[in-house]
Amino acid sequence: MGKTLSPEGQAAIRAAIDEACKDQTQGLPNVAFVVVNKDGQEILAHAAGTRGIGQDEPATPDSVYWIASFTKMITGVACMHFYRDNLRDQNYDEFCARFDDFMQPLVNQPGETWEYGINIDWAGIMVERVTGVPLSEYFQKSIFEPLGLNDIGFFPSEAMKKRLISMTQRAQDGTLSQGHHPNHMPLDEFNEDEKKFIFNSGGGGCFSTPRDYAQLLAALLNNGVSPTTGNQILSKSTVDSMFENQIPHMPDFGRAGLPAAKPDLTNPVQELYPLPDRTPQGWGLTWMITPSPTGRTATSAFWAGIANCFWWCDREKGIAGVITTQVLPFGDPKLVPLWVNIEAAVYNSLI
Repeated sequence: MGKTLSPEGQAAIRAAIDEACKDQTQGLPNVAFVVVNKDGQEILAHAAGTRGIGQDEPATPDSVYWIASFTKMITGVACMHFYRDNLRDQNYDEFCARFDDFMQPLVNQPGETWEYGINIDWAGIMVERVTGVPLSEYFQKSIFEPLGLNDIGFFPSEAMKKRLISMTQRAQDGTLSQGHHPNHMPLDEFNEDEKKFIFNSGGGGCFSTPRDYAQLLAALLNNGVSPTTGNQILSKSTVDSMFENQIPHMPDFGRAGLPAAKPDLTNPVQELYPLPDRTPQGWGLTWMITPSPTGRTATSAFWAGIANCFWWCDREKGIAGVITTQVLPFGDPKLVPLWVNIEAAVYNSLI
């Protein structure tokens, strides 16, 4: 039997989310929060606020969000899924373009430094080259359909567009206004020929409901098997390997932080995930591995999306969660504390 939450804990979390979205001028325009156990049961699903500034329609756990770098985890799953089904050596030269020279030399030697960049986009391109199909199609056939997910992908359906959360921009003084959507091309009108020219970004291109993404996390909790459909997308040993620290020689890799190259998109990030007493940090296959004072265990995974979306997956405790909004820049001073507080409330309420 999977974990659940006490009624008192659920009520407190709902109240915290509702309170955070009361002020639509300097608070949060919307928040959705879904927590699942290893059986795929939603032990909490709640949302507050509206679909955007000046809108009346409420946000729900079935609203559609641009999940941005949440996509990285899906690309990692796709890579490992392909490897599982094609246990043979792939020839590097067969699938990689060749260049006589490079304008940009190596920033560092491979294996010496952790660098945030477009690496997972290249991994997605490799999946396309070795399979011969667009990444969107590989995701759909190999991951989403087996898991029974209908509201996730690079190209939102018309039904998904009707539930889309608008982008909101927070000014330096804290006020909110309607923002420009950085990933607008999949939302525009296009025909099938034009669709071929829209990049399937394995690093940040997907849209999803919190509910669908939570079910993807539930499959990781359940060792690669969907607890709701019974279909397997990864073996247990593969999931185990994805949760192993790939860079144990870099226990402080996330403490270098990330500068704000574009202040309208992100605030400066001092640490990827601040931890007391210089607790060692780890990196799995497309996610960070870190404990948390919230109660998250040391082998847990987490990552984020630039519009202030966050997920975590704790296989040891058997729970995973997704919190979403659509506010830029990243590192929102209202959303991040809320996430930390309600994640802690989840662990404190487990029964």
